[in-house]
Amino acid sequence: AILSGVIVALLSRRASGSPPDPSLGPVTRITADPGLTTEPRISRDGRLIVYASNRGTDGQLDLWLQQTTGGRAIRLTSDASDDRQPDISPDGSLIAYTRFERCYRCTGIWVINADGTGQHEISLSGRRPDFSPDGTKIALSLNDPQVVDLDGQPVVHGAGAYVSWSPHGRFIAYT
Repeated sequence: AILSGVIVALLSRRASGSPPDPSLGPVTRITADPGLTTEPRISRDGRLIVYASNRGTDGQLDLWLQQTTGGRAIRLTSDASDDRQPDISPDGSLIAYTRFERCYRCTGIWVINADGTGQHEISLSGRRPDFSPDGTKIALSLNDPQVVDLDGQPVVHGAGAYVSWSPHGRFIAYT
């Protein structure tokens, strides 16, 4: 069975098959929509969550943003492509994401303001965008990881995929 919805456990962690540790805090369900809701990312301050969902009537995955305390979700994207793999900038003002065509061919990395305005493409290729800890750069992965500034200008090129910033932003880990 496919679990639909995003469950946020801000303080709790689950071991495989074990219930959450009640001493670490409550588990709160954020969505309960039919269909697929996937790839959640929580803002660094723990107040916002962005995720991909086909909860809209169009059938494709779009990005939705809402408070981790619940409430109404805001639809950020709405087009014929699947918008997935979101990341929230450290200050919570921007969302970077990967856009896929229906054949699941990656069509690039896009950035949108957290209020749904200002959507623009910053890279023609790449997947899994990851904001730097200071929010000035985005690491991308595909066959060749790279780091771009918020205008899409390359800063660093490497060799590998699945990038992740170190907490202080001086190193990038990749496979």
